Amino acid sequence: MKFFFCNTKFNKKEIQKLILWFLLNHGTKKTSNLIDKIKTLSFQYATKSGFSIGIEDLKIPDIKQYLIKNTEKEILKNEKLYLLGNITNIQRLQKIIEIWNTSNEILTKELIQNFRQSNTLNPVYISALSGARGNISQVKQLVGMRGLMSDSKGEIIDLPIQSNFKEGLNITEYLISCYGARKGLIDTALKTSNSGYLTRKLVDVAHSLIIKQLDCKTLQGLLVTPLIKNKKTYLTIKQRISGRILAKNITDKNKKIIASQGQDICNYLAKKIIQKKHENTNIYIRSALTCLTQKSLCQLCYGWNLTYNRLVEIGETVGILAAQSIGEPGTQLTMRTFHTGGIFSGTIKEKIYSPHDGIVQYFLNNSERKIKTKHGEHAILTTLKQNIYIKKNKFSSTKILIPAFSLIYIKPNQKVRKKEIIAEISTYEEVFLKNKEKILKTVKEIKANNEGQIYIQNFEKNKKITWIMNGKIMSSLLLISTLILKRKIFLTNQIEEKINMKKNYKKKQTTNLYKKYFYIFKIRQQKSNFREKTSNYKKIVQKYNENYFKHLKKFYKNSEKRREKNKYKKTQPEIKKLSERKQCLLYTEQNTIIFIKYLQNKNTIGDTIRKKLKNKIICGQIIGIQKNIIILRKGSPYLTPKRTKIYFKNGDLIAKNNTLSYATELKSKTGDIVQGLPKIEELLEAKITKNLQPLYNNPHKKLREYFLLYKKYTRNLASKKSIEQVQKFLLENIQLVYQAQNINISDKHFEIIIRQMTCKVVISKKGQTNLLIGEKMDLQEIERINKKIEKKAEYEPILQGITKASLETESFISAASFQETIKILTESAIKNKVDWLDGLKENIIIGRLMPAGTGIKNIKTNSGKD
Repeated sequence: MKFFFCNTKFNKKEIQKLILWFLLNHGTKKTSNLIDKIKTLSFQYATKSGFSIGIEDLKIPDIKQYLIKNTEKEILKNEKLYLLGNITNIQRLQKIIEIWNTSNEILTKELIQNFRQSNTLNPVYISALSGARGNISQVKQLVGMRGLMSDSKGEIIDLPIQSNFKEGLNITEYLISCYGARKGLIDTALKTSNSGYLTRKLVDVAHSLIIKQLDCKTLQGLLVTPLIKNKKTYLTIKQRISGRILAKNITDKNKKIIASQGQDICNYLAKKIIQKKHENTNIYIRSALTCLTQKSLCQLCYGWNLTYNRLVEIGETVGILAAQSIGEPGTQLTMRTFHTGGIFSGTIKEKIYSPHDGIVQYFLNNSERKIKTKHGEHAILTTLKQNIYIKKNKFSSTKILIPAFSLIYIKPNQKVRKKEIIAEISTYEEVFLKNKEKILKTVKEIKANNEGQIYIQNFEKNKKITWIMNGKIMSSLLLISTLILKRKIFLTNQIEEKINMKKNYKKKQTTNLYKKYFYIFKIRQQKSNFREKTSNYKKIVQKYNENYFKHLKKFYKNSEKRREKNKYKKTQPEIKKLSERKQCLLYTEQNTIIFIKYLQNKNTIGDTIRKKLKNKIICGQIIGIQKNIIILRKGSPYLTPKRTKIYFKNGDLIAKNNTLSYATELKSKTGDIVQGLPKIEELLEAKITKNLQPLYNNPHKKLREYFLLYKKYTRNLASKKSIEQVQKFLLENIQLVYQAQNINISDKHFEIIIRQMTCKVVISKKGQTNLLIGEKMDLQEIERINKKIEKKAEYEPILQGITKASLETESFISAASFQETIKILTESAIKNKVDWLDGLKENIIIGRLMPAGTGIKNIKTNSGKD
């Protein structure tokens, strides 16, 4: 045996490849010795190295603070749009989720990069990336940020956990984190039972499938294509054809045969086929879905036994093997159902970020136009490629190429910070909603966040802004009785917010003070009380301007020279405009609405105010102006898009959490992102509805659509073609669920289960047969009967879930041992059924030797000689 030296890092995948290569070339005995030696060597050096994780190994990347600042800036911008009434609450929530998810993804990438650049021998990095223990998701929580969490209903909380475990969680973050912890514990308990039951159902449906012959002589094959979703490749053609048998010859550009029909494909041949085959040559492989062997399978249609990477032996119970392969990883699958509320689907669009601080410069041309995104933001759409320059200083700038149909969020000559979003890469279909069949309109109610009085602005226009002016609705008799005082009924006004414009003085100019003069400087504070009068009852509600200026007394003696300021400039320290451009205050008339907005290129005085001390935005109606005081009645604006019905009239009173209106919301047609076990069960049980709602893209609907599409052929051919299409649909979708969670299961296992789900048809015309209309028959059985008669029976395709397929199997003993025992045994007795004991379960139940086992061929041969 030749020795060779591999000068490379060996992680989990590399060791797997080495062992697989060794197994193929040197057999099982030598491979077991190799594995034993690897184990001894690794334990020896793991002990000597003293490998462990310490607190100093958890290094937080410096870029985190930049990302958090930029993200908070984006969130604030989004919040302002909502408070303005420019976007709905649905859009606000969607944008928040998207912003935080994007930031989390960037932080994770930067985290790995930080480890690679600083210290590749960091124990945290080695453990996660070698595959020994943990994964990147866990490392992200240790030194990055935990990110968005879902609550007990499964809805995502818009307040993310910004801290990581090294920094420590504050009280709020800890409470949010508890949702996930509780959900994790409950999930683990439920997953075990659900996964076990799924395995039992799969075994029951497929136990009778055993390898019984070498070749079924079929001429059909399954077309192999890569498994791709949302531009991400989950399975390549090479991965899907390894260990399978070719159904048709494959030729290169010169029509020379690279691989012939009936040849099994190893990894080397798979690589050769991908590299040398002609571009237009399709790859067809033998499959359990196209096998002609009745009630069992042949060796060539199954391919390799993946335990040894050799052709499967006759007598192998491949049905049970498939059921266990699919059911076993069930506990690893998540049972999560995300309710993200809206079009956000967990996939993050590619964005372009600023590499450093600077000024953005680019030229607008005719191909660009201003648009409003689905989140209510203003952006510039580029229909052609665009160059953007980020000027760092006078001498250096960075050039960034923006692809066509991207959305640019930064205006020309605008300042940007490091890692701030400049643009978002989109496609023509996404921008112009060309894939409308994937978008579903749903109705969501808009609830009032506060109680008060309705005021509708822009009533005649398409986009109405509905305001709820704050108020208190008194409805309790007990409460009214408490208001009777001094034999008079009254209710005092309560001022919620006041903005005081105080007089302040800044000393500007100085003069010299000479001897023989005596000065006393004194500034007295101004005191004022706000009085309100209701039913002749006076009450001081709140004092303002108190303790603003301190008493100032200064005495100067003779013969001393002093400098003192004696000119004053009036300022307004308490009133600030929200706009970044000007600081000004607008005095408006009573009973007018004032709200937040940016002023751009306007000469008018600004109309936005906020209270500086609490840093809180106040929207509302001006109900009083007195000297230096503006009295606001607080209000909340709600954007109601066109064709939205508002259920209240102008001036009506509304209580908190009452439904104000219903808004149309765009959602992905798949609804919520159902992952893991629930999704697998949904597909394998071929469910039509979920929570009494029809499931979009359910396989029954697909089957019917394909059947009507192929009806231009004969009914029987249409049935066969539509079944083939649905088999492919089920295979792709089930495989996607497992691949999305990094669980690799061979296609052949899924094909065996899908074969059992699609093997029946319903008779629509009996022809010359004795069959009844509506009777269910095995597809291969009816095809065999039709070959022998002139007037053929016609049939339509049906799809059965794994539970139904198990109960409708030909063996009543097997069906009765699964579910509905009394019903099945009673019906079988009435119909005088015969069980031919073809499968494993029925033979074991009555105590016979089961018709399986890899040595069955030799046993029969020997017994025949005797």
